[in-house]
Amino acid sequence: MTTRNALIKQARGTGRRGGFSIVVLVCLLISTMVLASLLRIMWLHSRQTGREQTRVQAVWLAEAGLDRAADRLQRDRNYAGETWKIANTTLGGREGASVVIRVEPDTTQLLQRLIVVEATFPEQGPDHARVTRQTTVTLRGEE
Repeated sequence: MTTRNALIKQARGTGRRGGFSIVVLVCLLISTMVLASLLRIMWLHSRQTGREQTRVQAVWLAEAGLDRAADRLQRDRNYAGETWKIANTTLGGREGASVVIRVEPDTTQLLQRLIVVEATFPEQGPDHARVTRQTTVTLRGEE
């Protein structure tokens, strides 16, 4: 027959084991929450980095569009612009791009042209970047 003291010792031991399980579960819950927060921060950082890369690519395409237009204007004064489609294979990725070039005559100076370029990268998709640049170019005089 079990004595009263034996029953009390048995009950105390069981309670301590249950208390330890609760402490372990709380620690696991806190660790999981911290890990989930770190994963979310990493995901947001990765997404922001991708957007920044897209924007920088669009800036470089706009600059290339300005150079392209200036070069064409020096060869042909009647150049009015174009839509320059760039294939994904040229850019070395999965996405293509488009650069819309407009050339407008400057009303105050006969030999000046306003070049307006709008670059879109990637050409399609929800996360594309669109950058607009403009400059004024002075054409060479008649020789």
